[in-house]
Amino acid sequence: RVKERFARLVGASPRELAFVQSTTAGEQLAIDALDLPGRGGRIVTDTLHFFGSFWIYEQLARRGMEVVWLRPQDGRIDPAAYERAIDGDTRLVSLSLVSTYNGFEHDLARICDAAHAHGARVYADIIHAAGTVPLDLHATGVDFAACASYKWLMGDFGLGFLYVREGLLDQLRRPRFGYYQLARFRSHVYPFDPPGDGVADMAARDDAEGLFAMGTRSHAVMAQLDWTLAALLELGVERIAQARMPLLARLHEALPAKGYR
Repeated sequence: RVKERFARLVGASPRELAFVQSTTAGEQLAIDALDLPGRGGRIVTDTLHFFGSFWIYEQLARRGMEVVWLRPQDGRIDPAAYERAIDGDTRLVSLSLVSTYNGFEHDLARICDAAHAHGARVYADIIHAAGTVPLDLHATGVDFAACASYKWLMGDFGLGFLYVREGLLDQLRRPRFGYYQLARFRSHVYPFDPPGDGVADMAARDDAEGLFAMGTRSHAVMAQLDWTLAALLELGVERIAQARMPLLARLHEALPAKGYR
Protein backbone atom coordinates (compact mmCIF):
# COMPACT_ATOMS: atom_id res chain seq x y z
CA ARG A 1 0.00 0.00 0.00
CA VAL A 2 2.85 2.42 0.78
CA LYS A 3 4.48 1.73 -2.58
CA GLU A 4 1.18 2.21 -4.39
CA ARG A 5 0.58 5.57 -2.68
CA PHE A 6 4.09 6.83 -3.32
CA ALA A 7 3.80 5.73 -6.96
CA ARG A 8 0.63 7.81 -7.32
CA LEU A 9 2.34 10.79 -5.69
CA VAL A 10 5.31 10.84 -8.08
CA GLY A 11 3.83 9.45 -11.31
CA ALA A 12 5.30 5.96 -11.26
CA SER A 13 4.16 2.36 -10.91
CA PRO A 14 4.75 0.21 -7.80
CA ARG A 15 6.78 -2.25 -9.88
CA GLU A 16 9.33 0.49 -10.53
CA LEU A 17 9.96 1.10 -6.81
CA ALA A 18 12.30 -0.52 -4.33
CA PHE A 19 12.63 0.39 -0.67
CA VAL A 20 16.09 1.73 0.22
CA GLN A 21 17.71 3.08 3.38
CA SER A 22 18.27 6.61 2.11
CA THR A 23 18.56 8.85 -0.94
CA THR A 24 22.31 8.30 -1.09
CA ALA A 25 21.82 4.52 -0.93
CA GLY A 26 19.50 4.76 -3.93
CA GLU A 27 21.96 6.93 -5.85
CA GLN A 28 24.82 4.53 -5.16
CA LEU A 29 22.73 1.50 -6.21
CA ALA A 30 21.92 3.22 -9.51
CA ILE A 31 25.62 3.93 -10.12
CA ASP A 32 26.53 0.34 -9.33
CA ALA A 33 23.76 -1.03 -11.57
CA LEU A 34 25.25 0.95 -14.47
CA ASP A 35 28.63 -0.73 -13.75
CA LEU A 36 30.38 2.54 -12.97
CA PRO A 37 33.25 3.23 -12.80
CA GLY A 38 33.98 -0.10 -14.52
CA ARG A 39 32.57 1.03 -17.88
CA GLY A 40 34.46 4.33 -17.80
CA GLY A 41 33.25 7.40 -19.64
CA ARG A 42 31.76 10.71 -18.54
CA ILE A 43 29.41 11.79 -15.75
CA VAL A 44 27.73 15.20 -15.98
CA THR A 45 26.42 16.80 -12.79
CA ASP A 46 26.20 20.25 -11.20
CA THR A 47 27.05 22.03 -7.97
CA LEU A 48 23.38 22.52 -7.04
CA HIS A 49 23.25 18.75 -6.51
CA PHE A 50 23.19 17.48 -2.90
CA PHE A 51 26.55 18.26 -1.31
CA GLY A 52 26.79 14.67 -0.06
CA SER A 53 26.98 13.57 -3.71
CA PHE A 54 30.11 15.68 -4.23
CA TRP A 55 32.01 12.94 -2.40
CA ILE A 56 30.54 10.21 -4.64
CA TYR A 57 31.51 11.84 -7.92
CA GLU A 58 34.90 13.08 -6.81
CA GLN A 59 35.72 9.51 -5.79
CA LEU A 60 34.49 8.20 -9.14
CA ALA A 61 36.75 10.76 -10.83
CA ARG A 62 39.69 9.37 -8.84
CA ARG A 63 38.75 5.93 -10.18
CA GLY A 64 38.93 7.00 -13.80
CA MET A 65 35.58 8.57 -14.65
CA GLU A 66 35.54 11.97 -16.35
CA VAL A 67 33.29 14.09 -14.13
CA VAL A 68 31.98 17.41 -15.45
CA TRP A 69 30.70 19.88 -12.85
CA LEU A 70 28.30 22.55 -14.13
CA ARG A 71 28.15 25.71 -12.02
CA PRO A 72 25.12 27.97 -11.57
CA GLN A 73 24.72 31.47 -12.95
CA ASP A 74 22.56 33.66 -10.69
CA GLY A 75 21.55 30.56 -8.75
CA ARG A 76 20.31 28.66 -11.83
CA ILE A 77 21.61 25.97 -14.17
CA ASP A 78 20.67 26.60 -17.80
CA PRO A 79 19.51 23.31 -19.37
CA ALA A 80 21.50 24.33 -22.44
CA ALA A 81 24.63 23.87 -20.31
CA TYR A 82 23.68 20.22 -19.86
CA GLU A 83 22.98 19.88 -23.57
CA ARG A 84 26.48 21.18 -24.34
CA ALA A 85 28.18 18.98 -21.74
CA ILE A 86 26.49 15.67 -22.59
CA ASP A 87 28.29 13.75 -25.34
CA GLY A 88 28.60 10.25 -26.73
CA ASP A 89 30.92 9.21 -23.88
CA THR A 90 28.42 10.27 -21.19
CA ARG A 91 27.19 7.34 -19.12
CA LEU A 92 25.26 9.21 -16.42
CA VAL A 93 23.69 12.60 -15.80
CA SER A 94 23.07 13.17 -12.09
CA LEU A 95 21.23 16.06 -10.45
CA SER A 96 18.86 17.14 -7.72
CA LEU A 97 15.49 17.90 -9.27
CA VAL A 98 14.98 20.58 -6.61
CA SER A 99 18.22 21.83 -5.09
CA THR A 100 18.75 21.47 -1.35
CA TYR A 101 20.89 24.63 -1.55
CA ASN A 102 18.52 27.19 -3.05
CA GLY A 103 15.35 25.48 -4.28
CA PHE A 104 16.17 25.73 -8.00
CA GLU A 105 14.10 23.25 -10.03
CA HIS A 106 15.56 21.69 -13.19
CA ASP A 107 13.73 21.15 -16.47
CA LEU A 108 14.14 17.42 -16.00
CA ALA A 109 12.32 16.34 -19.17
CA ARG A 110 14.57 18.49 -21.36
CA ILE A 111 17.72 17.17 -19.70
CA CYS A 112 16.48 13.58 -20.07
CA ASP A 113 15.85 14.16 -23.77
CA ALA A 114 19.41 15.43 -24.21
CA ALA A 115 20.91 12.53 -22.27
CA HIS A 116 18.90 9.85 -24.02
CA ALA A 117 19.84 11.26 -27.42
CA HIS A 118 23.44 10.28 -26.55
CA GLY A 119 22.57 6.97 -24.86
CA ALA A 120 23.19 8.28 -21.32
CA ARG A 121 21.05 7.57 -18.24
CA VAL A 122 19.68 10.17 -15.84
CA TYR A 123 19.47 10.01 -12.04
CA ALA A 124 17.43 12.56 -10.07
CA ASP A 125 17.54 13.13 -6.33
CA ILE A 126 13.88 13.99 -5.59
CA ILE A 127 13.98 14.41 -1.81
CA HIS A 128 13.10 18.11 -2.10
CA ALA A 129 10.46 17.47 -4.77
CA ALA A 130 8.38 14.48 -3.64
CA GLY A 131 5.41 15.69 -1.65
CA THR A 132 6.00 19.40 -2.25
CA VAL A 133 5.97 20.00 -6.04
CA PRO A 134 3.81 18.28 -8.68
CA LEU A 135 5.84 15.39 -10.05
CA ASP A 136 5.33 12.85 -12.86
CA LEU A 137 8.41 10.68 -13.26
CA HIS A 138 6.99 8.88 -16.30
CA ALA A 139 6.43 12.19 -18.09
CA THR A 140 10.01 13.35 -17.42
CA GLY A 141 11.55 10.17 -18.85
CA VAL A 142 14.03 9.96 -15.96
CA ASP A 143 15.76 6.60 -15.55
CA PHE A 144 16.44 6.61 -11.80
CA ALA A 145 15.15 8.70 -8.90
CA ALA A 146 15.57 8.34 -5.17
CA CYS A 147 14.45 9.99 -1.96
CA ALA A 148 14.32 9.34 1.75
CA SER A 149 11.08 9.96 3.62
CA TYR A 150 12.02 12.23 6.52
CA LYS A 151 11.40 15.56 4.75
CA TRP A 152 8.21 16.49 2.83
CA LEU A 153 6.89 12.91 3.02
CA MET A 154 6.81 13.32 6.82
CA GLY A 155 8.25 9.87 7.52
CA ASP A 156 11.54 9.38 9.35
CA PHE A 157 15.16 8.35 8.88
CA GLY A 158 15.90 4.84 7.63
CA LEU A 159 13.44 4.28 4.78
CA GLY A 160 13.12 5.73 1.31
CA PHE A 161 12.42 4.84 -2.30
CA LEU A 162 14.43 4.07 -5.41
CA TYR A 163 12.60 4.48 -8.71
CA VAL A 164 13.90 2.65 -11.79
CA ARG A 165 12.13 3.06 -15.12
CA GLU A 166 10.64 -0.34 -15.88
CA GLY A 167 11.94 -0.63 -19.43
CA LEU A 168 15.47 -0.32 -18.01
CA LEU A 169 15.34 -3.14 -15.46
CA ASP A 170 16.53 -5.96 -17.75
CA GLN A 171 19.49 -3.86 -18.95
CA LEU A 172 21.02 -3.35 -15.52
CA ARG A 173 23.70 -5.19 -13.60
CA ARG A 174 22.48 -6.54 -10.24
CA PRO A 175 24.37 -4.25 -7.84
CA ARG A 176 23.87 -6.16 -4.58
CA PHE A 177 22.31 -9.39 -3.32
CA GLY A 178 19.67 -9.28 -0.58
CA TYR A 179 17.09 -11.77 0.59
CA TYR A 180 14.25 -9.26 0.18
CA GLN A 181 14.83 -9.63 -3.57
CA LEU A 182 13.48 -13.18 -3.51
CA ALA A 183 10.12 -14.25 -4.88
CA ARG A 184 10.76 -17.94 -4.19
CA PHE A 185 12.91 -19.70 -1.61
CA ARG A 186 12.86 -23.37 -0.66
CA SER A 187 15.80 -24.75 1.28
CA HIS A 188 17.25 -28.28 1.16
CA VAL A 189 19.55 -28.20 4.20
CA TYR A 190 17.34 -28.06 7.31
CA PRO A 191 15.56 -30.95 9.06
CA PHE A 192 12.42 -32.05 7.18
CA ASP A 193 13.38 -30.05 4.04
CA PRO A 194 12.68 -31.78 0.74
CA PRO A 195 15.78 -33.09 -0.99
CA GLY A 196 17.20 -31.11 -3.89
CA ASP A 197 20.31 -30.08 -5.74
CA GLY A 198 22.25 -27.36 -3.94
CA VAL A 199 21.33 -25.59 -0.71
CA ALA A 200 18.05 -24.03 -1.91
CA ASP A 201 15.82 -23.32 -4.87
CA MET A 202 15.67 -19.52 -5.27
CA ALA A 203 14.33 -16.97 -7.73
CA ALA A 204 14.27 -13.18 -7.64
CA ARG A 205 11.24 -10.97 -8.18
CA ASP A 206 10.99 -9.40 -11.64
CA ASP A 207 10.43 -5.82 -10.45
CA ALA A 208 12.66 -3.08 -9.00
CA GLU A 209 12.45 -4.66 -5.55
CA GLY A 210 13.80 -7.88 -7.07
CA LEU A 211 16.86 -6.08 -8.40
CA PHE A 212 17.67 -3.62 -5.61
CA ALA A 213 16.17 -4.75 -2.28
CA MET A 214 18.58 -5.65 0.47
CA GLY A 215 17.65 -6.85 3.97
CA THR A 216 15.47 -5.81 6.87
CA ARG A 217 14.15 -2.24 6.75
CA SER A 218 12.27 0.11 9.04
CA HIS A 219 8.69 -1.10 9.39
CA ALA A 220 7.95 1.71 11.84
CA VAL A 221 8.65 4.31 9.13
CA MET A 222 6.49 2.31 6.73
CA ALA A 223 3.60 2.64 9.20
CA GLN A 224 4.17 6.42 9.32
CA LEU A 225 4.20 6.65 5.53
CA ASP A 226 0.99 4.66 5.33
CA TRP A 227 -0.69 7.64 7.01
CA THR A 228 1.30 10.58 5.62
CA LEU A 229 1.17 9.52 1.96
CA ALA A 230 -2.60 9.11 2.20
CA ALA A 231 -2.84 12.61 3.69
CA LEU A 232 -0.66 14.12 0.95
CA LEU A 233 -2.70 12.45 -1.78
CA GLU A 234 -5.96 13.63 -0.24
CA LEU A 235 -4.74 17.20 0.17
CA GLY A 236 -3.02 17.30 -3.22
CA VAL A 237 0.52 18.48 -3.95
CA GLU A 238 -0.87 21.04 -6.42
CA ARG A 239 -2.81 22.71 -3.59
CA ILE A 240 0.26 22.67 -1.36
CA ALA A 241 2.27 24.42 -4.09
CA GLN A 242 -0.49 26.97 -4.74
CA ALA A 243 -0.70 27.84 -1.05
CA ARG A 244 2.94 28.84 -0.80
CA MET A 245 3.13 30.87 -4.01
CA PRO A 246 1.74 34.10 -2.44
CA LEU A 247 4.27 33.73 0.40
CA LEU A 248 7.12 33.36 -2.09
CA ALA A 249 5.84 36.28 -4.15
CA ARG A 250 5.92 38.46 -1.05
CA LEU A 251 9.54 37.49 -0.38
CA HIS A 252 10.55 38.12 -4.00
CA GLU A 253 9.03 41.58 -3.80
CA ALA A 254 10.20 42.61 -0.34
CA LEU A 255 13.73 41.20 -0.09
CA PRO A 256 15.26 43.16 -3.00
CA ALA A 257 13.87 46.37 -1.45
CA LYS A 258 15.96 45.53 1.62
CA GLY A 259 19.12 45.14 -0.46
CA TYR A 260 19.16 41.34 -0.88
CA ARG A 261 19.75 39.59 -4.22
